[in-house]
Amino acid sequence: ANFTVDIGGAGTTAVDANAAQGIGTQIITGSLGTTPLNITWTAGSPSLLGVEAWNSAVKSVSIINAGNSGATSTTMAVSTVNYSPAPAIQLIAPDLTILMAGINDWMTGASVPTYSTNMQTIITKAVITGSCLLVSPVPSQPVASGIPLATQQNYVNALAALATSNNLAYLDLWSLMQPIDTNLYAPAGGSQGLHLLAVGN
Repeated sequence: ANFTVDIGGAGTTAVDANAAQGIGTQIITGSLGTTPLNITWTAGSPSLLGVEAWNSAVKSVSIINAGNSGATSTTMAVSTVNYSPAPAIQLIAPDLTILMAGINDWMTGASVPTYSTNMQTIITKAVITGSCLLVSPVPSQPVASGIPLATQQNYVNALAALATSNNLAYLDLWSLMQPIDTNLYAPAGGSQGLHLLAVGN
């Protein structure tokens, strides 16, 4: 085992992180109240992604933000090892995956077929354990970002087609944001114009 877990010294559980690479979960139970959770390293170099405490008698919702700055559909669809983004969805097993990507794809010039293929990879993993909601990217300010609306529209159309072919719910923020209000975007320069300002969100 790489580490042990216990609640207030009771119910010590050894966690073996020496198996095949991947993401694992370990559930231990204890009494309600303020009780220390002890995690004791024993060997190796395990990575602890998080700890969540909950009352099993009370219904609740856990929201995990899996987005990161600069991510594209290509980086999100990586399946090299079991803890890569795409297979990690299956291992985390969400009841609902909300999938929104595209701005960084049109910024980096990824082809629309590549974008579509990558998004399908993610969708396929997401629907194994639950539902998947596709959300269109919001438009980038075409002048400041240098990405014409017609170019952006190609990615949005591809995502809408995936929603249809996979029989998934689809939220069309793209259309709701038309016509473009330039006051909602940062001015030109660098990567500005790609994303909304706080007021736009």
